[in-house]
Amino acid sequence: MNIGIRWNENWDGSVTITGYTRNGGDVVIPSEIHGKSVKSIGDLVFEDCKRLTSITIPDSVAEIGFGTFFGCTRLTSITIPDSVTSIGNYAFRNCTGLTSIIIPDSVTSIGNRAFEDCTGLTSITIPDSVTSIGNSAFFGCTGLTSINVDKNNKSYTSEDGVLFDKNKTTLIAYPEGKKGDYTIPNTVTLIDKDAFAGCTGLTNVTIPDSIKSIGNEAFSDCKRLTSVTIPDSVTSIGNLAFSDCKRLTNVIIPDSVVHISKYSFFRCKKITIKGYEGSYAETYCKIHNLKFKKLVERNRRNLINNK
Repeated sequence: MNIGIRWNENWDGSVTITGYTRNGGDVVIPSEIHGKSVKSIGDLVFEDCKRLTSITIPDSVAEIGFGTFFGCTRLTSITIPDSVTSIGNYAFRNCTGLTSIIIPDSVTSIGNRAFEDCTGLTSITIPDSVTSIGNSAFFGCTGLTSINVDKNNKSYTSEDGVLFDKNKTTLIAYPEGKKGDYTIPNTVTLIDKDAFAGCTGLTNVTIPDSIKSIGNEAFSDCKRLTSVTIPDSVTSIGNLAFSDCKRLTNVIIPDSVVHISKYSFFRCKKITIKGYEGSYAETYCKIHNLKFKKLVERNRRNLINNK
């Protein structure tokens, strides 16, 4: 059988695809090689195969490995069978030609950055079988306007196309292609790492006083964000949380905040931080040479009364 595929036999007699030597085009992976069942597609097998346009995976395959289709920029069509349980880290990273993908309800795990930089994706549906979604799984998907979760999923949920944990206490991912203003639900206590990163269409965000922590890079590169009010429930602001928010000019930080990472406002050159005299925010601005404007006690009372 000469189809440009390299393979290894596993200890159980099954086969893992380990390499590909042809130019691409439409590729059909066989379910058996020399009578042995193909159970997995290994790491980086089709990496940077620029001419790969479509691929059909047989229903014998249970695992798509690390970076399997990394950089297959012309890949526009893929059929994932309902035998697959795991999509590995970086599996489809930078598959910019991929406009849609159906994740079958056999999949339980989606790896870190699995679909990163898939700029052609506009929506994605998480089936009820998924119990684990890795960090930044949809980071850089600039065309993505909605992430939808099956209502029967026991680990995750979605609302208005935004991804949350099941209890809606952690906001995991806001689609980068979604535009306009957004109010975070008041059930949320944590804004996760990268949750709003790269959301260049986000013009305003209302953060409720249920939030306790803003994660690393949470609002990084939100280019249209001009002002943010941090509620007095928040105690910490993570590393690079608002980095590269070029238009961010005003941030109100209450005296409940006792930790701001060194690079939380990295490259926010127009920023003025507003806070109370003697607060951690004032100390932070002095250390990092940022503009600080004092809020008077009357403003503090107004903020409290308007909650």
